Amino acid sequence: MADTSLAEQRIIRDRVSCWESKNDSKAPLTSDQRDVIHEISVIATHRRFPTDLPEEDGPSITPLRGTQLDKISGEHTSLDSFMTDTKLPEGNKIENAQQFFSWFAELEESLDQEDHGLYRQYTEGLGQYRQQCSSVLEEVSSTLEYLRQLQEQYVHVSTKTNALHDECEHLLAEQTRLMDLAENISNKLSYFNELDSISTKLNRHTLSVTSETFIPLLSRMDECILYLKSNPRYKECEVYLARFRQCLSRALNLIKGHINNILVTATQNVQPKKEDIPNMTDNAFTLFYGKFRTNAPRVKALTEQLEIRTEKDNEYQNALTDCHNLYFSQREILLGPSISTTISDLASKHVRDHCALMRSGCAFMVHVCEDEYQLFFNFFAKPTPLLEGITENKSERCTRFTLFDSATELAAFESVCHQMLMDVQERLVYRTYIYIRSDILEYRAAAGDLAYPEKLEMMEKTTFQGLSQEALQACIVSLKNAKDGIIKRKQSTLDGELFLIKHLLILREQIAPFQADFSIRETHLDFSRFKDLAGLKDGNLGLHSIGTPQVTELFVDSKRDVDQQLKITCEDFIHHVTDIFTSPLQSFMSRANIVINMQKDQDVSAATKKNITLRSQPFAVPEKLHDVAAETYRLMKTKLPQSSLFLVVVVVGVEVGLAVAVALAASLAAVVKLVVVVVVVVVVVVVVITVMVIIKVVLQVVVTVVVVIAAAATAEVQRSMSLYLANRDTESILFRPVKSNVQAQFGKLLELLEAEYSEEDRLIVACPSQEQVNLLLSATPRKAEK
Repeated sequence: MADTSLAEQRIIRDRVSCWESKNDSKAPLTSDQRDVIHEISVIATHRRFPTDLPEEDGPSITPLRGTQLDKISGEHTSLDSFMTDTKLPEGNKIENAQQFFSWFAELEESLDQEDHGLYRQYTEGLGQYRQQCSSVLEEVSSTLEYLRQLQEQYVHVSTKTNALHDECEHLLAEQTRLMDLAENISNKLSYFNELDSISTKLNRHTLSVTSETFIPLLSRMDECILYLKSNPRYKECEVYLARFRQCLSRALNLIKGHINNILVTATQNVQPKKEDIPNMTDNAFTLFYGKFRTNAPRVKALTEQLEIRTEKDNEYQNALTDCHNLYFSQREILLGPSISTTISDLASKHVRDHCALMRSGCAFMVHVCEDEYQLFFNFFAKPTPLLEGITENKSERCTRFTLFDSATELAAFESVCHQMLMDVQERLVYRTYIYIRSDILEYRAAAGDLAYPEKLEMMEKTTFQGLSQEALQACIVSLKNAKDGIIKRKQSTLDGELFLIKHLLILREQIAPFQADFSIRETHLDFSRFKDLAGLKDGNLGLHSIGTPQVTELFVDSKRDVDQQLKITCEDFIHHVTDIFTSPLQSFMSRANIVINMQKDQDVSAATKKNITLRSQPFAVPEKLHDVAAETYRLMKTKLPQSSLFLVVVVVGVEVGLAVAVALAASLAAVVKLVVVVVVVVVVVVVVITVMVIIKVVLQVVVTVVVVIAAAATAEVQRSMSLYLANRDTESILFRPVKSNVQAQFGKLLELLEAEYSEEDRLIVACPSQEQVNLLLSATPRKAEK
């Protein structure tokens, strides 16, 4: 304990010594505080007089000697009281030195105690504080221990809570998964459970196909069948699928039975009696079509549902086919006797005139087919595929007849074809004569048509010139807008430019006969110098200095504008066609010129120029340049016509008689189209087959010629020019600059090959010579036709 107190005192002294340290003072004092401390220290050096001594005694006590003590002991002084008050030895006498020393030690001790009492009290108070602080520290330590335990408990509880939370989340997720699984299973089972419900509804005698619940029932069956088809791995899936198909077949049988009842009833209601058939010409259309059409809405409501679902299942397609057969069978029952009677009447009426028989039969057939076509789409929304079978069958039979290639085999059809050709020519000549007589010879001119010379004097020349100038300007703007619309619609600049060239040429030709002056003088006043007049401080001075407005005269010549616009459009067309022919070559030449210009640049060093060569560039190696030349040459061959194909056309035309074949094909095209439309009139089809065979043989030569001509029409640019311009001289004039540009591009390429490439590289490139390019470009349509 003593060592501990000494150590603590040493620590206290060290800390106290740091209070006024010069380097790191813990409690620095001001000068006033230092003066007060000095005064207190001076006062503290003087020992305070003991409180138990009387104040009237002298200020000090002289040391007692043995003689003085004897003298004083006999006197009655205040010292006696002092001696009395103090604890003297027994008898209040000091008899020897030992007693004196003991008494003096006690006295000194009491004085010390009195002198240091305050300090002791302070020390005791500090001790108490220390004990309190110790107790507080102990409480704090216990509190910290409690907090540590509380923290451990909190961590434990938190861990438990988190684990519980995670477990709850896991259970919720598992619950959600199980609920989703249960719902998924329930949704999947719903398709299987629908079987009993659907079967029950179909077994009801009160179920009607026209009720509101029947169509949703079909939709639900379609969903179930589609689901079972897409999930064949489910247990008993095939069994349920078969049962659903049975239910679907039962529902479709109800639909077919309902439609059959409607059609049979309608046929029985409108079918005439046998004795009334010869006299029913007037009301035949009303009976066969008007009354029969009244039942269409009830049938079409069901057939539309079948047509919508034909792609879902073959059962619907089969049911729709059965409905078509039911419809056609009833129409055959209804129309068969009437058509047979009509054909017999036509045959007896035109016994010797086969052409008249053909015309009358075709006319009758067209009316019947049109009426049946309209009636069919009153009952059904989509066309029937039965026509495809009839067409294929008749096409196959016609193909068999075309196998007769020899003259002997075709001799049987010569007279018939010749008679038909003569009939067509006769009709064409007759219609031409009728037109000449009615619209030319017997034309009755109105009063306005004969208003001459008033028409020629309707307005003054200056007024006409002003209007014509505005009309020409409007026409040019309208044509340019139309050109932009064609380019936007067709995505073809070539068509737009040719359209504008064609109509500008037409416009120039139209205004040539008028011989009018299309130029006008327009006068304008230029007020541009008056803009800054308001900013001048002296308005009068500014007005005088500026003067009068400047007069500007402009001459506007619309005819010259037409020529200028035509020139610009032709130049654009020439550049565009040149780009079409030589776009790969132009792209290569532009890149090659960049490399050549770098070689000629004075700022580039000699070493760099030596490394920069055209042949070393990746895009200019001989193999790549060969591809560029071949692609350009291919484009030219594709876009330009080949004269050999035109020669083939001419040869074939001479051999087969192109003019006769084309005329015959034009006259019989309408008949062929009408024959293909036949659907239900079986008896008339037999007559048409013969006609189709005849036409097929005659048109075989025409087809051959057309195929050859189509093969020759691969020249896109020349075809477009011929289609729009229709003038060989204009085409030749317009194509001549294109030819020059293409030749110039190939000439530049040949010069580049001579300058930059070796003989071996030129062989690899295989660039066409100028003669080859000229020969290819010279195959114009005019030369081809010759």
